[in-house]
Amino acid sequence: MRITSPGKSSAAGATTADAAAASVPLNEEQLHAAHAPLDKALAGVDPKNILVLTFSRKAQAEAQSRLASVPGLDGIGVHTFHAWSWQLVKQFWPELGFARPPTLLASEEQLLTLMRDCLVWDRLAEVQAAMRSWLFLPPSAGWADIAAAAAERHMGLYSAAMRAALEAHQEGAQLGSFAALTPEAAAAAPLDSLPPLLQMLLLLELHATLQRRFDGGSGGDAGAGGMNELLAAASRAPAILSWMEAEKRQGRMPDDEAYAALCAQHATGLGLSEPAERHRCFLRVAAACHAEQRRLCLVSLSDLLLLARALLQRGGEALRWAHSRWSHVLVDEFQDTSPCMLDLLKLQMGERRSVTVVGDDDQAIFSFIAAVPAIFRLYCQLFDARLLCLQTNFRSSAAICAFGSSLLLDNHGRAADKRMLPARGGPCSPVSVRQFATPALEAEALAAEVDRLWRQEGMPLRRMAALHRCLRLQGAAPHEPLMTALRRRGIPYEVVGQSRLAEDEGVAALISYLALVANPACDPAFEAVLRQPYHALSQDVRGAVAEQRHAARLAGQAPPSLFECAELLCTQAAAAEGAAEEGGPAAGSQVLGRQELAAAAGLLPQSDLQELRRLVGLLRGMQQAVGREPLAQAVRRVLHESGLAAWVRQQQGAAALAREGHDAGCDSSQETTSQEEAEQLPPRLHSVVVKAEQLAAKWQQQGSQVAGPGSDGWHGWLEGGLQGDGGATALASASQQHQQGLELVIELLVRLATETTVDMDADAAGSCVQQAQQAQGCRADPGALTISTIHAAKGLEWDVVLLPSVCDGHLPVPYRPSALQQAAGAAGAGSCGEPPDHGAAARAHYEEERRLFHVAATRAKDLLLVSYVQPVAAEGAAEEVCHMSAEPPQAGRASTQQQQQQIGRVEDPNQLPRCSSILAATLRRLRREGADPDGRLLHFVGRLPEQDFPGLWRPLAEEASRAGRPAGAQRSVLAAADGNSQPRLSGEQLSLAERCRQRLAAKAGGPGGRSGSGLRAAGVAKQRGSGRGRGLRTAAPAALEPG
Repeated sequence: MRITSPGKSSAAGATTADAAAASVPLNEEQLHAAHAPLDKALAGVDPKNILVLTFSRKAQAEAQSRLASVPGLDGIGVHTFHAWSWQLVKQFWPELGFARPPTLLASEEQLLTLMRDCLVWDRLAEVQAAMRSWLFLPPSAGWADIAAAAAERHMGLYSAAMRAALEAHQEGAQLGSFAALTPEAAAAAPLDSLPPLLQMLLLLELHATLQRRFDGGSGGDAGAGGMNELLAAASRAPAILSWMEAEKRQGRMPDDEAYAALCAQHATGLGLSEPAERHRCFLRVAAACHAEQRRLCLVSLSDLLLLARALLQRGGEALRWAHSRWSHVLVDEFQDTSPCMLDLLKLQMGERRSVTVVGDDDQAIFSFIAAVPAIFRLYCQLFDARLLCLQTNFRSSAAICAFGSSLLLDNHGRAADKRMLPARGGPCSPVSVRQFATPALEAEALAAEVDRLWRQEGMPLRRMAALHRCLRLQGAAPHEPLMTALRRRGIPYEVVGQSRLAEDEGVAALISYLALVANPACDPAFEAVLRQPYHALSQDVRGAVAEQRHAARLAGQAPPSLFECAELLCTQAAAAEGAAEEGGPAAGSQVLGRQELAAAAGLLPQSDLQELRRLVGLLRGMQQAVGREPLAQAVRRVLHESGLAAWVRQQQGAAALAREGHDAGCDSSQETTSQEEAEQLPPRLHSVVVKAEQLAAKWQQQGSQVAGPGSDGWHGWLEGGLQGDGGATALASASQQHQQGLELVIELLVRLATETTVDMDADAAGSCVQQAQQAQGCRADPGALTISTIHAAKGLEWDVVLLPSVCDGHLPVPYRPSALQQAAGAAGAGSCGEPPDHGAAARAHYEEERRLFHVAATRAKDLLLVSYVQPVAAEGAAEEVCHMSAEPPQAGRASTQQQQQQIGRVEDPNQLPRCSSILAATLRRLRREGADPDGRLLHFVGRLPEQDFPGLWRPLAEEASRAGRPAGAQRSVLAAADGNSQPRLSGEQLSLAERCRQRLAAKAGGPGGRSGSGLRAAGVAKQRGSGRGRGLRTAAPAALEPG
């Protein structure tokens, strides 16, 4: 589907659409879309003024590859929305109020660390306000004033709180070890002379004691407060972070302005309900986290779109630059965009309407990032757009097109009445749907079929895939039975998820080092580095590093960075050692001096201090070497000198030994390369080095273009060494090299934060992993079967696709509103302040589950194998449930008693697995009398859930009634098997009488029915060439298949 907005005409110049059509053969449908109306709107337009946006790096690489094949369009910039937003933020950061160029916070764990810290200090702020009120102190009273007033007026309570705090501080070597203090000496000492953590524990214990005193014992347990209160506050970090990220995805920045607006809304003088108070607390902590990010000059990935929108809304230099830079916009994969991205489009274009978007609302499967099918309707309203629908599918066979289209007939509100028309003619294999009694039987049959296709029919394993809704579902791994069966047969496989590259443990650690190079004040990154096991730093040392920061915050001062605290600790420890050798007092104490005393007293292990000095020296050396050595060389150096590479190799070796011990003689998957670098570095870390080399080469090329012909551009600072004859020139050159080197490090961080594990093997030309695999099809190496999630498989294709475990609870997964959604609804935090409609949310959820099923089915080109687990309840019905393997019947079949033994006794029949309600509705539709009389489209062997569970079965995703739907929406999309004739129309939905008749027949033990013949992949017509169901491969990507 393609949607365009009207653009201005131009009288002369060759059009972009004409250039594309001349280089890529298009059919009549595609030519009509390509020339309406862009043949005039883009006439004579400089390609540099055209902006192409997409959502994922995978789609960006594919668009770049297509544009590279069209002459004259190499100047078009292709960006993801996040990369484009980052380009605005990094160029106009002063307009956003940052003190220096911001650094991307690439790791979610680092953001979680920041959130925990904010929660602890938010709790302390609440404690401080309450104690001021109880002690009748002014709002300006600090912690020292509060402690002094409590000690003076409630000496007994103060002493009891001090004893409890000392006990908690000295138990289990808490953060910051100091010489033992007696309760009497600690109570007599001023608050600011105590260890910072002891100060925090004392104040929390004192608050709990005073609360019990003033509230008459209603303040909670006697053990409340102290370390337990700190841990309780920090434990809420994941929930609040999840809520904050959800708010950002909806386009709402939870900052101080949002919190002030909420407080003004609730300023009624009346007490708030518990959900409303929770919502206000969440927003307050999120605003504090946002302020801390701004102080540290850090931005998270979810901030980029909101910051770019804020920049353009200000109407300053950023908006003027964007308007002059790009006059025409093309958006690919538009179904993956969110309303915030649509806001960015509107701000970018202003009053101009030269916008073309390409997408398919039937592939909108990313609602968790606020991408919904309604984005097409919103776009049409904003830009007064016209819609062009492309229905030709160039990938899948006629049977797969019919099956995939039928999955969506129960979805309402689709952007167009689309039907997938297969471009491929000739015979095709029917879609196979099979029932199995247990997951083990299903996995064994699927593995046997893969083995047959590979060994007997010569199908390379890399051209086959098994797709799952989730690889982790309620603590279970749905793909584990299939992996076990594959290992038993010696079939190589690889598991691919949609996780970000930054979520890899080794890559996340490397990101922390690089973040400290770009921004030494990045405290979350330094905390992550200190916790790395290969540094072996004790908790005492980590606490001693944080002491000065805690002390500064308790004193109301701006806290130093953790890196500065670590440098000072090393300096004080060295001074203390020198003073001990000379027999005199230590010098060089700066902020607190307590770290010097701790080191002098020998409370901090010397081995830890030596490792901390080595780590600080490594980081300082990396910071000083920025711009003086190539980026890839710097990455290699930190990997080897920090010990990260050796540790990752050790972890992977241990995991490999564990797998070999679990499955002796089975070799699951190997990853080999002829390059020596890959033998020295683990694969993921090696891919980071490759990305650094590619990024440096790209920047060098851009620098040469900027500097002009005959110039080396940035060759000097990329390859190392200073240029310039005089001292001033050398200093200027060194400063410029350092700044450019920092920009390169930050760009690498952005790449690592935005790329997924699927993207990590993309080459410099932008080829995606799937294209690289297909290019190796002529080699003898069969590759490995891909086991992937449906989300990760979007945009890819295979000759054979397996969809196992298509059961209710797996596909679709049940709709369950989260506790945060329920709290937001109770607090009136829905749209326009109204509670959200959970009924509408449930309908939208199951419609997306149907789209997920549709996307999974249309990844297949030639053969689609769908299976589900459902125990056979009726005696004798098990004979109808065949298996895909060609093994003898005794090895491939099981009696009803054997099946029940493998399933186990289940008291509640509702807990038994059963066919997906989405699949069941599609099977009824396709098996309706007259729909597929020859069995050319569907080969179904099994029973529907109402046949095995009469009276107990209820559909998880209820089949929506079609009453009142337009006549065009009733149209069936069953294509003929030869792919040449027009789709036939099906009858109306089964009547109530017909459904009752079938249920009575099921109770009477009637046959489940079967259709079609045996399963074989022979005779399948192969489609070479494009392989994608996308109608246009031009600079203006003007078509996208419904599949």
